[in-house]
Amino acid sequence: LKQRLMLAMAGRRAIGMKRLARRSFGFVPFREGQYYVPPPHPIPSTVPRPDYVSRPGGRPAPLPESTFAEAKQSEEIARMRRAGQLARNALRAAMAAAKVGVTSDDVDRAAHEVIVGAGAYPVGVGFHGFPRATCISPNEVACHGIPDERPLADGDIINVDVTCFLDGAYGDTSAMVLVGNVDPEGQHLVDVCKQCRDEAVALCQPGERFSSIGRVITEIAQSHGYSVCETFNGHFIGRELHMKPNVLHFFPNEMHELRMTPGQTFTIEPIINQGSKEVVVLGDGWSTVTKDGRRSAQWEHTVLITEDGHEVLTPL
Repeated sequence: LKQRLMLAMAGRRAIGMKRLARRSFGFVPFREGQYYVPPPHPIPSTVPRPDYVSRPGGRPAPLPESTFAEAKQSEEIARMRRAGQLARNALRAAMAAAKVGVTSDDVDRAAHEVIVGAGAYPVGVGFHGFPRATCISPNEVACHGIPDERPLADGDIINVDVTCFLDGAYGDTSAMVLVGNVDPEGQHLVDVCKQCRDEAVALCQPGERFSSIGRVITEIAQSHGYSVCETFNGHFIGRELHMKPNVLHFFPNEMHELRMTPGQTFTIEPIINQGSKEVVVLGDGWSTVTKDGRRSAQWEHTVLITEDGHEVLTPL
């Protein structure tokens, strides 16, 4: 009886703390290690593995300098288009699964099953040691949130980041999900972040400076009183997930001399914070939260530069 009373009192204290946190922040803050992280869902042995799976620490092999800002040939572009469409389909499944009371593990499973069902590899699993297929980042978690048994709560804003490896090419995309009834400030942050991504994508064309991506994102974010996270940025993509150079979302930046050319493929994935641009990586080595505890949002597309403009390889 004494033990039951103690558990009941602890439960009431936890509920009280959550209510206090929701009154203070508008959401329940992330607590590292609070929920169990299940092992990854099964991957059939018939699914081809990326090379990093068999390498120490899950680290991909270094690429030659000749791949810097490379332009892809038509055959590789076709494979990237298929990989991008599969990543998009998996993201759609994850977004549809993300509802109040559903765990982020359940959301991860939805994307995982679409990817392996198509004979592709869910890239999160084992990449630099990451434990799950996708990254699911709620509220003040800016990126790299690990799916666990935390139930999604009414009012959460979450980013779902999906990457797949199909036929030797990577597809990479992410989107925000509004869970239940999200307050106007949270909705506005999500909308502005999407605008940042979309307007940065819209300017992509042959001859455009890569620095323009950071310029337009910074102008939009700052006009709404938000900041741009400078710690994590976009990247070239193709035969590997992360290829050089990075695509910087802040401005000014050092990409002023590099111009876009047909055949280049890269991601645009700004992280926009309500408060400070500063973030902190937690003890799990992955979960990255805003330093001031305010919310963050991120949207991502993979973009191909064409002869007369651009093509989004991950249209949602």
